[in-house]
Amino acid sequence: MNPILKKIAFALLPAIVVFSMAEIGLRFSGWPQVTEAFEHNEPFWIVDPDLKQSSMPHNEENTSFVVSTNSDGLRSGHDIMKKANVQRVLTLGCSTTFGWGVGDTETYPSKLEYYLHQKGFKQVEVVNGGQPGYTSF
Repeated sequence: MNPILKKIAFALLPAIVVFSMAEIGLRFSGWPQVTEAFEHNEPFWIVDPDLKQSSMPHNEENTSFVVSTNSDGLRSGHDIMKKANVQRVLTLGCSTTFGWGVGDTETYPSKLEYYLHQKGFKQVEVVNGGQPGYTSF
């Protein structure tokens, strides 16, 4: 066996043993206790389709912001059917991608499309696929 690989294997072995023992111990202790369905089994909410400059409340800041959506409920001004000569970029994510708290033209997907057009990529559309409450979980 290669001496470097042998050193890496011996270096990782204690970490693997420690984490495995911790996992086994936590499982036998019954932690975590799940008594109800985890709150993230469903997204917090899904944005309504066909919103046109609708006011959305931002409860944390006691303000509101304007939201427009297409027929799929995506915060994108693009038609569902893509034109033949157009390339699309789909951004996915949670409230950060959605643009929680900012207007339609202030979201990062909207800004990305603007900058691409400024650089001469007029045939590119950026679709905002963000939904508040969506997580990697």
